[in-house]
Parts: sequence; structure tokens; C-alpha cells
Amino acid sequence: TRSLQKHEYKTATYNSRRCITKMATVPSAGKAKSAPKTTKTTKTIRTTQSTKKATANQDSKPTTSEKKTRGKSSKAKIATEASATEVLPIDGKTLVIVESPAKAKTIQKYLSDDRYIVEACLGHIRDMPESNKQIPAKYKQFEWAKIGVNVENNFEPLYVLMEKKAKVITKLKTLMKDSQALVLATDGDREGEAISWHLVEVLKPKIPVYRAVFNEITSSAIQGAFQNL
Repeated sequence: TRSLQKHEYKTATYNSRRCITKMATVPSAGKAKSAPKTTKTTKTIRTTQSTKKATANQDSKPTTSEKKTRGKSSKAKIATEASATEVLPIDGKTLVIVESPAKAKTIQKYLSDDRYIVEACLGHIRDMPESNKQIPAKYKQFEWAKIGVNVENNFEPLYVLMEKKAKVITKLKTLMKDSQALVLATDGDREGEAISWHLVEVLKPKIPVYRAVFNEITSSAIQGAFQNL
């Protein structure tokens, strides 16, 4: 019995020592392994990428000579497109009338300066009389002239030249004297059609009159309009 007790004591002591040894060698669960330091490597990679982007941006920027070359090529392209629009079988200048100065400036780029003069009428040029001073002398004897509508003749309206457009009409008449043709390029809506009609009534051109209609101010639209006058 004593020998059996001694054997059990030795066995328990041996097992307890093994358990303590394992606990000492196994790392604690609360202490995780620290990740390797990569801060310097990451900074180096980012610096390299930013340097490459800066170099690429510098390479993509056009030089002064390249800008001049592009400018010359664009002007040459516009000149080529302008020559394609010269479809009127008329020698000499052609007066083109549009509504706004901005349109006139842009359209002139697509038309040859030697053949076309683009001018703006600044919108409507005539309206009904606003006062008795604006009524023409030959109509002042009629009572209906005060309202600007001839109620005795199918309600025909009485139109007079707007005072602020007198200088515009004078300029257009001067340009028309040196022109061999007139192109009315007002908008294609009813208002634009009315402006073109009033221009013909006031200018009274003795040269061929054409109507150009386009929905956008682009080279292709201008060419298409002038090729279908």
C-alpha cells in the first residue's frame, strides 16, 4: 500500500511539473504579435507615385511652340471650312444679317471675310406707335392710327421704325449698298421670321435676298444652311 501511494505521488508531481512548463512556454492570448513596421516603406512608395504623377503632368502640358502650332492649325481649319460655305453664285460681297452681335461674331469665323459681312440687327426693328409723335404724317388724319390698327381694313397693323434702331438700319443700308446679295439669318421661329420680314420691308433691297436657317452655331450647321439657300 505504501509503495502504491509513493508511485501515485511521483506521478502527480511529474504531471504538475509538465503542466507548469507548458504554461510558461505558450504565449498569452492577450498579447498579440506586433505587426512589422512598414511606415517608412509606405511613405517611400507614396513619394515615388506622387513624383511620377508630377512628371506625367509636366510632360502632358503643351509647350509654347506647340500652342502656336495648334493655334495656326485651328485657324487654317476655320479658313478651310469657311471656303466650303461659299456657294452663292454671286461675285462680290454678301451681307448676312443675324439677331445678336454674339452670333454675328461667331458666324463670321465660319464665313470668308472676303465674301461675307455678318451684321446684327439687335432683334426687332419695328413696332406699333407708342405715341402720336411716332405716327407717320399720312396716317395722323385717321382715328384708328392712335391705336396702331386699321380697323377699317381687315385690322391691318401699323408698324413704325423703333427710335433706338434708327442707327442700326442706317448702318445696314450702307452695308447693303456695297453688297451683291442679302442673306437673312435670323432665328427659325416665328419671331425670327417676323424680324426678317420687317427687315425686307424697311431695307427694301434691290439685290437677291436669301433665307438661311440653322438650329446651332457650329461649322457644320452654318455650311448646311448656306448650301441650301
